[in-house]
Amino acid sequence: MKPEGTIIGYATCEGCTADDNPTGNNGLYTSKLVEEMKKPQEITKVFKNTRNAVKEASNSLQKPAVYDQTSGDFYLVKPSPSDKNQTNISGFKSSEGSTMESPESLSRTEYSLSKDAIVHFRVVEIQGRKLTIEIDYQYNSKHGEKVMVGAWLKGVSSGYLPAYVPTKNEGTARIQITVNEPGTSTDVDIFLYEWGRPAEQFARRVFPYQMRFE
Repeated sequence: MKPEGTIIGYATCEGCTADDNPTGNNGLYTSKLVEEMKKPQEITKVFKNTRNAVKEASNSLQKPAVYDQTSGDFYLVKPSPSDKNQTNISGFKSSEGSTMESPESLSRTEYSLSKDAIVHFRVVEIQGRKLTIEIDYQYNSKHGEKVMVGAWLKGVSSGYLPAYVPTKNEGTARIQITVNEPGTSTDVDIFLYEWGRPAEQFARRVFPYQMRFE
């Protein structure tokens, strides 16, 4: 049984043959996968684009498959908030041409100013009931020098150690969440606030994140 949060790529479908490219360093699937892994795109799109590239290169003789039990959005390469071609998680115009909500509108609270936003998050490490995540953020300079970031999981009892954001106005912060008892999370709730004012969160965003903790 494969655990939740797993994504596995197969070079070809069951009962089919994969091109191992004996004269090269990598097989057809691996070479296309490495190309896609270097791009700032969500992990499921990495495998989808790899599959399409392999099918095209092999004239549909090789058809990769994917087993996906992930929840939320995961990136191997950090996307730029200004990249207007990135999809769903950034909220900018997608490559398919549809317009999505911006990170600012998705993060808005009654204390928000212009530019306040939780842009994206990704899981860095899971050790037992300790979850380490990175958070891409941006905020209005009027909030001052002491801005803090916090996060907890919904669906389970959890806590976090508050941390100052490492750079002013925008950047990437890291925070550790501790799960207090066994259970399955449903979402991760991430927020920014000025030091001494934890109840006045000026940017807050909830991302789907399902994970079983023992």
